Amino acid sequence: MGGEGRLAFVLTPQIGYEIKGRTTLDRWIYALAGQFVFQAHQRVALDVGSVLQRAVSSRYRFLTGPWEPGPIPVIVGATWTPAHYFDARAQLSFENVLGVYSAPPGDHLTLGFYVSFRG
Repeated sequence: MGGEGRLAFVLTPQIGYEIKGRTTLDRWIYALAGQFVFQAHQRVALDVGSVLQRAVSSRYRFLTGPWEPGPIPVIVGATWTPAHYFDARAQLSFENVLGVYSAPPGDHLTLGFYVSFRG
């Protein structure tokens, strides 16, 4: 984490193109990921974030077609850096935080652990 402050807000725009079979339409996917990051200690960072996504068929590639909403996830994580070249991360993802698609809120949970080494 750079800068003087201990709190950061990160926005990441994303554009994707999903290639399907010959009989189905390909889809453009537009997403905006947002994340609040708090550096609790010099080697520990806590974060919470979400991804808002819109998928449209290839015939409406410039966001002129109908809205196809998806579930809104919330991701809570922590990163620990015990050494300059090593990071460890744990995160908990709630895929359906609003309870859409006839599923209750938090119906799909994912717990992940990540380790990274830098040279």
